[in-house]
Amino acid sequence: MDGVTDVAFREIVWRNFAPLNLAFTEFVNVEGLFRAPHATVPKLYISPFEKNIVAQVFGNVSQLEYFKKAAALIRYLGFSGIDLNVGCPYPNVVKNKAGVYLLGKTEMIGRIIDAIREGVENYSRYESIFAKLLKGFDLSRFRIGSKPTSFSVSLKTRLGKNREAAANWWYFLDTLKLDYITIHGRYSKFKHSNAVGWRKLQLVAYALKTPVIGNGGIKTKRGIQRALRYTPEGVMIGRGFIGNPWLEKVDFKTRFETLYQHFKLYVSYFSDQNILPFFKHLVAYVKGFDRAKKLKLELIKLRDAKTLGRRLKRLASNPEQVLGQLRADF
Repeated sequence: MDGVTDVAFREIVWRNFAPLNLAFTEFVNVEGLFRAPHATVPKLYISPFEKNIVAQVFGNVSQLEYFKKAAALIRYLGFSGIDLNVGCPYPNVVKNKAGVYLLGKTEMIGRIIDAIREGVENYSRYESIFAKLLKGFDLSRFRIGSKPTSFSVSLKTRLGKNREAAANWWYFLDTLKLDYITIHGRYSKFKHSNAVGWRKLQLVAYALKTPVIGNGGIKTKRGIQRALRYTPEGVMIGRGFIGNPWLEKVDFKTRFETLYQHFKLYVSYFSDQNILPFFKHLVAYVKGFDRAKKLKLELIKLRDAKTLGRRLKRLASNPEQVLGQLRADF
């Protein structure tokens, strides 16, 4: 998820959710990796806690050379695989003929997957380019030189443009012979408020030879068990982990200790100069309890990293006292 599944967020989930066995980066524009590396390459940081980590990319068919180089770079950096996003509905992505725009455009998808595979197979050709590209970065954030036992090529998409075109889309995906396909259980134009079509995902999973991972609307451990009835190869969880890396209710102490740890990780991986991107996570931790709104309003006013860090540390150390003080002041 763009702007969400960065390395700090993923590390928090790896630390707190034992069943996790595969994670994906936030999606990365293949051309941006080379034209704006200082803004884009940090999206490919890898945590020491991560076991299997896949880099998700997006772009359009005019960027085939960038797909080759991006795939080669991702292999070089030590990832377990590369995943092509063909499901993002963001207007800016679609306007650039990427993401869900590509859904159903079989010839374009085929060419992009071929370019990705070529880059993966020939990644060593680009090593001199990568050395220059990564100059100035902390190379310990990557796994350069590691040799995973396998490297996957996969794709994330939606059920289809509509019900009528869905089956043809599914069977085309099977011809690509990918390692697996992740399918979000809604059609192209459906929003997150629409129901997830798990029975349709079940049909796809049983119809295709390619392993299918189901995705959409999972927010609890019980939800995982239900979803696995439909896509037994696995499920992907995104939004459900935001502010709740345990996928269950926890006490205030655990919640706020994790929030503080998450904040420290964010600052260590990125910078204390711009903490605004972290606030989407902060507000997700601070909800669903008495006085949550008041606490949230207090915290989001703190735009200095050191000040916010001290406040979060105090909250983690003694949440009941802090919340009690909020009630007294209310």
